[in-house]
Amino acid sequence: TAAAIFATVAAQETARRTAASKYGVELTPPFFLPVWPFPSVGCFGAISRRLTPAPNQDAVLAMSVAAGLAGYLVAFLVLLYGFALGPDPEKLVNLNFQITPLVLKFLLKPFFGGTGLTEQPDPFADPITMAFPSNPFTIGGIIGLLIVSLNLLPLGRLDGGTIAKALLGGRSGTILGVLAALLVAVGAIDVREGGLYGLFGFYVAVFQNGSESPPKDALTEADASLQALGAVLLILGALISIPGVLMPNL
Repeated sequence: TAAAIFATVAAQETARRTAASKYGVELTPPFFLPVWPFPSVGCFGAISRRLTPAPNQDAVLAMSVAAGLAGYLVAFLVLLYGFALGPDPEKLVNLNFQITPLVLKFLLKPFFGGTGLTEQPDPFADPITMAFPSNPFTIGGIIGLLIVSLNLLPLGRLDGGTIAKALLGGRSGTILGVLAALLVAVGAIDVREGGLYGLFGFYVAVFQNGSESPPKDALTEADASLQALGAVLLILGALISIPGVLMPNL
């Protein structure tokens, strides 16, 4: 599971650095954020800082958009591979469906078989009351989608925060940030989900607060296609991040 999630994060950082290289932006080496004490999740993502300013808004958006698209692509492919494999017949691996994000519950439930009861703590180290037989790739794909989405929330220096500020400016971006913080707080209310969402909020507050330095040309708007992709990613990130606690009995 952790390896599948790391592949998603690695794809994000590779895409980010490819876009940065295109625009001549130097980045720090990535610092991967461990999800302690949830070893099955692996990491929340990677922190990369700009060593040189971005030349324009195209560069700012391109780096975050590329990271989001690559993360979703790899996580989705891992998920498809997991569904193709089916439940692991050699060991007990269960997906804790009740704490799966709300939108993914609606989209993925038709692809699972019958449910079962288990006390196994994987993947979030919490007691499970309803679970589906699964495998590490399916779980890794789902958690990968969630981690990419959480990083697309318009908060601080996250990709979502960078995209929101580039599209909407400081004031509107701040308003979206408050709404995103409330979304994370709602996820942290439930004791089963609270560890994951609460820990993510803590990491954002400590490591990803503030904002990157503005580009050299901050007045010229970014390319329309980049703006459209950025807007789509913001919407996807918000939708997939909606915690399952809102409808626990789904």
